[in-house]
Amino acid sequence: MVDPHPHRDVRGWRLGGDPTWLLAKVPEPKTAKNRMHVDLAAADREAEVARLVELGAKRVTDMDEWGYQWTVMQDPEGNEFCVAQTR
Repeated sequence: MVDPHPHRDVRGWRLGGDPTWLLAKVPEPKTAKNRMHVDLAAADREAEVARLVELGAKRVTDMDEWGYQWTVMQDPEGNEFCVAQTR
């Protein structure tokens, strides 16, 4: 796993600068070609989700865990990604 902490502050994911990548090994066996899951962060999550829906993405569900809120999305090919709310 790549340590994400140098790229975070106490308010959550920072905006601007270099992207933050968190790579984690999962116990589940490979079930499909897509094995990368991208998480994006936005200051206005609802506006970003609406913009992505207009571009062809599908809103799957909203999550609120561990003090963070995010929306699970699917691109037009069904690959999942998330849009998180920055603090």
